[in-house]
Amino acid sequence: MDRVRAPIPAIIAALVLAGCGAGGGGDDQGWDRIRLEFEPDSVTAAPAGALLIGGHTGTGEDTKPAYAVRIEGRVSPRTVVPSTPYGQLASLVAVGAADRAYALGVARGGAHGNPRWTVWVANGRGDPLIEHEQVFWVFGGHESGTMVAQVATPRGPVVVGSWAGAVGMDVALWLGDPDGARYARRESAGTELASTSTRQYEAHGATAAGDLTVIAGEQLALDRELLRQPVVWLWEGADRPVRRVELPAPEGRADSAACGAGRCWVAGVAEGRAALWQVWPGPVQRVELAELPVDREATAYVLVRGSEPMVLTTAGGRARRVGVSGDGPPGRVIGAAGAADGEQFVIVTGDSGRELWRVG
Repeated sequence: MDRVRAPIPAIIAALVLAGCGAGGGGDDQGWDRIRLEFEPDSVTAAPAGALLIGGHTGTGEDTKPAYAVRIEGRVSPRTVVPSTPYGQLASLVAVGAADRAYALGVARGGAHGNPRWTVWVANGRGDPLIEHEQVFWVFGGHESGTMVAQVATPRGPVVVGSWAGAVGMDVALWLGDPDGARYARRESAGTELASTSTRQYEAHGATAAGDLTVIAGEQLALDRELLRQPVVWLWEGADRPVRRVELPAPEGRADSAACGAGRCWVAGVAEGRAALWQVWPGPVQRVELAELPVDREATAYVLVRGSEPMVLTTAGGRARRVGVSGDGPPGRVIGAAGAADGEQFVIVTGDSGRELWRVG
């Protein structure tokens, strides 16, 4: 799972799809805190079954990037090798994995304290995570926006974010080479990623499944009293155009995406409640959820357990699983990932800082 709410991560709500809908029953599974030597900012599952965790130690000028791998229940720190001054201060706010592990780091600097983005790669789950320096104008400059996710595809890593366009900020994609060493921004002008005079677009999270990249976000309708509407962008390969699809909901946004068992979903918030849509394959359709009003700043995350989706969010100041009784730890959910063995992991930020929790 690949989101920055720096994302998306950002990071469970188990819901059982039965009959016409999802949500309802479910047992009160426990929450177990995973002890780390650093504060987590991002988490994702690798195809080989490992869990990749990005984060940081320290604060301010003492911040340092941190990275660990969890295999068979054991967390092992990995060496982090920065190559730039901003890399030395970065928090690893997004991770993606295929045959390699990719990470996106951010630190603030310069005269205006703007975000400075860095990209990293580890060739194997036991290898060090190494920063690859980019030309400043790849991610920086007056037109740069916020990066929200990093995903891994067969053609290489993809960073999802925003970039100034003709009439506002566009959704933007940066494509990395297979080694994750060099990135180039894909032009958004003339595509469904480009904002218009009546619609302003914003991405919040993304995932990838093979050649398919799914981007969750929202559009601001300037001609409809600034109505916010959930949307999804579907990109089926380098030689295919990006498609934008409005999601069925009176208002709201889409926050996260996940794929599994030949299907893809996005989760978000609509009318103040957690919401879920199936977006691939076939026509987009809303999935019925147990009703759960969410907190004002809550983000909704979708994971796949087996072949069915699960939704996690923040309600009543605690992590909550939609359709499952019982509260999670206090704080706000900022990221989540589901492992191949069915384990689910969530990052919660609260009075104790940022912590990684496992949901059975």
